[in-house]
Amino acid sequence: MKHPEREKIVPYLSKQLNKNEAKQFEEHLKKCPTCSAELRILGAAKKTLAQEEKELPKIDVVSRVLGKIAGSSRSLSPKPVWDMAAPRAKPTPRKKRKGKNK
Repeated sequence: MKHPEREKIVPYLSKQLNKNEAKQFEEHLKKCPTCSAELRILGAAKKTLAQEEKELPKIDVVSRVLGKIAGSSRSLSPKPVWDMAAPRAKPTPRKKRKGKNK
């Protein structure tokens, strides 16, 4: 069974319905537990996504941090791990042992 009012849930959440359409849809919600439940679920999902978006760092911040890690403010990705490792220590020459000459 097709439920045409269901198609108005997302536009209603996004405030895309005009006042008359919104009022009619609100009247429908009072009588329709299916649409009311879906509206609550989608509304909660929208709120959660909006909160997550606020908490995500902006690309500019990420870019600057990665640039500093890589040693360049222009770089978007860090250097490979082996480039960031400490330089290798030079091997120390072996000392000759006393009494054993070859």
